Amino acid sequence: MKESSGIIGENNFLFYNKKRLFINSRVGCLARCNYCYLDRIGIPRGKIAKQIQPADIIRVIGKNLKTIWKPDDTLASFGCYSDPWDAYSKHHTKKIMTFLNQNKYRVTLSTKQAVNSIDLEEIYSLDKSYLYFLISIPVANEISVMEKGTSSLRQRIESIKVLHENGFNVAIYIKPFLGDTTLKSLPEIVKILQCISLPVILGKLFVSSPGTKGNKAVVSNSYILVESETREYFNVKNILQQYTTVYENSFQIFGD
Repeated sequence: MKESSGIIGENNFLFYNKKRLFINSRVGCLARCNYCYLDRIGIPRGKIAKQIQPADIIRVIGKNLKTIWKPDDTLASFGCYSDPWDAYSKHHTKKIMTFLNQNKYRVTLSTKQAVNSIDLEEIYSLDKSYLYFLISIPVANEISVMEKGTSSLRQRIESIKVLHENGFNVAIYIKPFLGDTTLKSLPEIVKILQCISLPVILGKLFVSSPGTKGNKAVVSNSYILVESETREYFNVKNILQQYTTVYENSFQIFGD
């Protein structure tokens, strides 16, 4: 890919599409979510396939920030091919995040791992208006079965509280939408919304069937999947809209 040529682009450490810059210091995820799409795009599930130092990513972004990836019209996203907040990755993520914040990039970070106050000390002084943490809760009652290797629901709720109390923007990230499983999780999600005012991003499920109705989504330098659309999805969206603002895509979270 021209925008991130060489080993960084070829290995999806940086992936640019429609003014979104997806950033991964590691490609692959140690969690083993049974709905994960990574194995469908050639990245083994439950293991780290490749990794790189944050300085290399910072160097490439710095080289392109005045030409291709301009901060005023580029949204940087952590969490497309990895969990950027697992025990190893979060240290790299914070270094890259600091660089992006200094250059006024808007940044989203999605994670299924716990966020605590100690984690936030290094980035507390950043301009928080440019940051949004997306705490992933596509399932609530079946995390131990469907999302092995991730934090519990209690830990994710506590993460939301910690981020909120420390002045960070935070949203509930329900992606992918998993039909009845997501529907069964709504009571737990509504309880959170009744305690803390925060938006929800209700994403769709990536499928590989070419005949499925929905928007095409470029998910790597080589693969295109489809976002499936179902009646159940819009029913859940209508329910959530009774409690908060609901977005269909994370790039909408900054309001433009």
